[in-house]
Amino acid sequence: MRELVGSVTRVSHERTEAVGLQLTVELDDALPRLFADPGKIKQVLVNIVFNAIKFTPRNGRVILKAWARRESGS
Repeated sequence: MRELVGSVTRVSHERTEAVGLQLTVELDDALPRLFADPGKIKQVLVNIVFNAIKFTPRNGRVILKAWARRESGS
């Protein structure tokens, strides 16, 4: 997941710079292994980040955050 997010931030860097946005990434250290098509997940993340950039006012902040849901005991 970290590699995919890093790739997305590199792809979006020029766009965030152009409109004066700050892109912050917050990834939980406890993220589980993800079994999915990396290309599809990257495309989803790119779409989310680019939409956030598009709709965030100039000089704003976009945060890409992922965390592991903790299961409560039954």
